[in-house]
Amino acid sequence: LRRRVAAAEASASQHAVAAAAAVESLAQADATIKSLLFQLGVERAALAATVRMHTHATREAAVAAEEERQLVLAQARAAEALATERLQALAMEEAKGEALSSSLADADAVSAELASALADALDACVAHRQQIASERRARSLASVRASAAQAASEERLLLLLQSQRERLAANALELAEARKQAAVATARPELEAPWLAPPPSATSAEEEEKGMTAEVMAAAEARLRSEMAIQWREEWVSALAHSM
Repeated sequence: LRRRVAAAEASASQHAVAAAAAVESLAQADATIKSLLFQLGVERAALAATVRMHTHATREAAVAAEEERQLVLAQARAAEALATERLQALAMEEAKGEALSSSLADADAVSAELASALADALDACVAHRQQIASERRARSLASVRASAAQAASEERLLLLLQSQRERLAANALELAEARKQAAVATARPELEAPWLAPPPSATSAEEEEKGMTAEVMAAAEARLRSEMAIQWREEWVSALAHSM
């Protein structure tokens, strides 16, 4: 029995030692758990701060991204509006270019018509000038012929007048001699009085010839003025054609 009691006491002592060791282990475990819990609290607080910081940063990044997206969208809309405006301007410019091309084509057609009309007008002016020149030569030739014929006619008329004056003068002398003889024969001196006009003197003949010469010169001057007027008109027409 003693042995059993001693063994039980020894076993109880061992169990007490084991229990004390277990209690000490539990205390150490409790301390370790408390340390771990404190460390976990610190890490949890740090993690919560990090999470809050990351959350704030994420929100700021999201806001910045949204603002950037809105800015990019606004820039894209502005670029699209500018592109649309430029496309409209290009369309208007293209329409203006087409209208200008059409106007230029019409202007080219009108220019071609004007060039053709001008060429026809120049040909007509040249033909008219040639016709005027031929008419002027014909008029000059006719004028020269008329002047020559008039001069010949005037010369013949002067010769005829001179011969008639000579015949009248001879007849007057014969009549005066006959009247003188009759007055002497009949003793009637009144029969000798002149009853005919005296023959024209040489001075009056020269004056008449000068008057006819002046008329011829006046006619020649008028003809020369007419030819100068025709020539001036031809030169004016030629200058007008060159200016056109």
